[in-house]
Amino acid sequence: MTMMKHIPGLLAALILCGCYGPDPQWQRLGPQGMGTIYDLCRGDNDGLIERDEIVYVEGAQVACRVNAAGSVVVIDTTPPWDFSGLGDADFAMTYSALEGAWFEESFPGADWWAPLDHLSGLDAVYGLEEDRMDFYGAASPEPGRVLLPYDPPVAVLRFPLAMGDGWTVETGVRSGVIDGVPISSEETYTFEVIEKSDLTMDGLRFQNTLLLKVRLSQRFPGGDTAEKLQYIWIHECYGELARASAAEFVDGDPVIRATELRRLLIQP
Repeated sequence: MTMMKHIPGLLAALILCGCYGPDPQWQRLGPQGMGTIYDLCRGDNDGLIERDEIVYVEGAQVACRVNAAGSVVVIDTTPPWDFSGLGDADFAMTYSALEGAWFEESFPGADWWAPLDHLSGLDAVYGLEEDRMDFYGAASPEPGRVLLPYDPPVAVLRFPLAMGDGWTVETGVRSGVIDGVPISSEETYTFEVIEKSDLTMDGLRFQNTLLLKVRLSQRFPGGDTAEKLQYIWIHECYGELARASAAEFVDGDPVIRATELRRLLIQP
């Protein structure tokens, strides 16, 4: 089995909190107990995501719907979008401070960690700055089993974020470990905000949602390569509403067969 099958490609936990308008229908459970996120973030629904419209809440829990492992979901990225009813199972994400984690010293400058996805079993490490949100890499819950630090970290969001924005990050895993075996890679992330439209989920319509297209190219010692395409739907204050990922795709085709689908579960 080649190394490329082991190294995750992005992005994990862009869902940092949830709020929407004067009548929020989604709640969080954090250190202060149950309450609405509307107290923490009030967006203006203008399709421009400012730094203060992405909020990290330590201990916050987010409920998602995901596809079953090994399944494929056909997703049309042509707007407008309707993800109501999609997903096979519930998946809970908790945002934890980096302090005290076994991998804390391997990610200087990072702030928190959360599950990378519902498939890999790894945790992702993030930091939030005034002009960007950085992905620092991934690690296993078990000490020492998997450690994949990026050098440099990947700016997965840049603020303010708007339709038409784009950027590229050259990075790599320089001193990674998987099950005791050293591993490295050279990676290129290409980000493009390609659409702004309405997304509907479970009876709630999110106007001026941005669609972020992310392409990852990985190169490994020995000549192995891998490509991954990911679409992420982002709204102010909610952060990530949904994502779809594919390892096989056709350039220019808006329809993908997603091996990973994750969407926010709207709870009345």
